[in-house]
Amino acid sequence: MKTALLVGAGLSISPHLVALRDRGITSVDLVSSSPRNVERVRTMIPQGRTFDTLESAIEAGAHLDTHKFAVVATPPNMHLRQISDLTGAGYDVLVEKPIATDYHQSLAAVSAAESNSRRLFVCLQHRYKESAAAAADILARGEVGDVVGASIAVPWYRPQSYYDEPGRGTFERDGGGVLITQAIHILDLCLFLLGPVRAVASFTQTHSHQMPTEDLVGAVLHHQRGCISTLLATTATRPGSPETVTILGTDGQLRFSGSGLYQRTTKSDPAVEKCLLPPETISTGSDPTDMLPWYRQLYADILPATSGGEPTRVDARNVLHTHQVMDAIYTSARTGTATYLEHTK
Repeated sequence: MKTALLVGAGLSISPHLVALRDRGITSVDLVSSSPRNVERVRTMIPQGRTFDTLESAIEAGAHLDTHKFAVVATPPNMHLRQISDLTGAGYDVLVEKPIATDYHQSLAAVSAAESNSRRLFVCLQHRYKESAAAAADILARGEVGDVVGASIAVPWYRPQSYYDEPGRGTFERDGGGVLITQAIHILDLCLFLLGPVRAVASFTQTHSHQMPTEDLVGAVLHHQRGCISTLLATTATRPGSPETVTILGTDGQLRFSGSGLYQRTTKSDPAVEKCLLPPETISTGSDPTDMLPWYRQLYADILPATSGGEPTRVDARNVLHTHQVMDAIYTSARTGTATYLEHTK
């Protein structure tokens, strides 16, 4: 595969382009009517055609016998239609998170890809942290004993100018605020490590920004395995700082700080926290180029899978539960009651 189709090209596109280039993609066809986006892409990958509409790009590629792969990097309210059109035209697709604006639209997108026998992946690059893989192994070996719970903090500051972009932080375009646009990454990582959730209780608030959705969310998650996690995420704290996740076990603790991983265990001195992996990058999520190593690992995982059918860490079907949990958090905050997930009640 030497060519990819890129649908949309906002501020987060740079690590995608670098990772594609590293995997041997020498030409990118672009769907965008924004001169700024075209310039951003062509500075990094000069070769390729530019189209004003997705329909014209699909028509131009209809005759191609080579494997077809597309990256969808448009606002979430456009994802369902674009995924349906692309997979219907024979493309495997990587979509920027979230899959769509809510769980039901996300499920429809996944179903469309499956009915067209195409692969759909989701750009949740935090699953590819070296510390995430190491933590999964530690938990599987039982080194911290039975997991009791976890605390998740995502204090990623965003200025008001971030929300001044038309549509940003609205339910109509994005599906919500800090929960679905920022905290989704770390919430998804926690679910990846600790498994499904059966119920949530939550609050959301617009604290400091002029925006129609939340810049502050707090939630309690009751996992199927019996442990309890807490989530606090905001874009209102200044300055922002890297996310932290502390996993508590009966025989020890694991702690993420950004990409770093630390462990305490009763098998050694419990007062000493051992650094297993020092932070490879310090990120508050505002500059995706900070996370380039994880994008490289993501593409190294998904591109071979498009032809071989092997499972990946970010298959869309396996990511759906994250969207289901976010919907439940919004429902609980709106109704003022605990929300039980449909398939686990």
